Amino acid sequence: MKVWLDQVELFKHPHLLLLQVRNSTFKLPGGRLRPGESDINGLKRKLTRNLSENEDGNGTQWEVSGCLGMWWRPDFEASLYPYLPPNVKQPKECTKLFLVKLPVSRKFIVPKNLRLLAVPLCQIQDNDKVELFKHPHLLLLQVRNSTFKLPGGRLRPGESDINGLKRKLTRNLSENEDGNGTQWEVSGCLGMWWRPDFEASLYPYLPPNVKQPKECTKLFLVKLPVSRKFIVPKNLRLLAVPLCQIQDNDKTYGPIISGVPHLLSKFSFNMIES
Repeated sequence: MKVWLDQVELFKHPHLLLLQVRNSTFKLPGGRLRPGESDINGLKRKLTRNLSENEDGNGTQWEVSGCLGMWWRPDFEASLYPYLPPNVKQPKECTKLFLVKLPVSRKFIVPKNLRLLAVPLCQIQDNDKVELFKHPHLLLLQVRNSTFKLPGGRLRPGESDINGLKRKLTRNLSENEDGNGTQWEVSGCLGMWWRPDFEASLYPYLPPNVKQPKECTKLFLVKLPVSRKFIVPKNLRLLAVPLCQIQDNDKTYGPIISGVPHLLSKFSFNMIES
């Protein structure tokens, strides 16, 4: 199954193009592949069918960028998971999310039973990785047996994101007490969250009425070797928590940590047999 994501800007705020079915259900444009059809060709075929510039669909050019994420349906149940459960060898279905670029201005003709909507993200809104027991885990620090957080912290004035992250990792997750000899391989940024002012809430977008946010939190992926030992501060506890326990568990881990499985869904994991 292929689904599609697109962003448009309206009132200086990102939006999603959604299709509404019978004034109730919302869905992203897309659908199932034909036998032997590639992801990109199937997506373009569905976009041409549901979002044509004219009635016959001719002249529509779709610029499809990379895959944003993947979700699996293990069997005939309704739930989709941003990871493949460890006990599932042949999932029933895989859903992929792609980014499609649109020109500045474009008109569409949609089927009569569908309604095209541009919905702002604010209405839609609601690292380290280890492998254990053939399932991806996150390394979390637990503070006083209650609060969970990802290793990291605040930057010093003039310090870059990568250098600040490496400094914090060396301080909280050193291989030895003096922190020497620790090499960190930091990959790309997975996501960013903004704090508009002194409130506690963080947003995965910058609210349109905020010009100078109080804080910006960035989440990076850090690759670890096959085996490594850590020495953590005495007031912290290092835990390896499986993604299936973290997913959508806001009450325990907070919105950022509980959303990490969705951010990692665009990656394919190779489980290492020990």
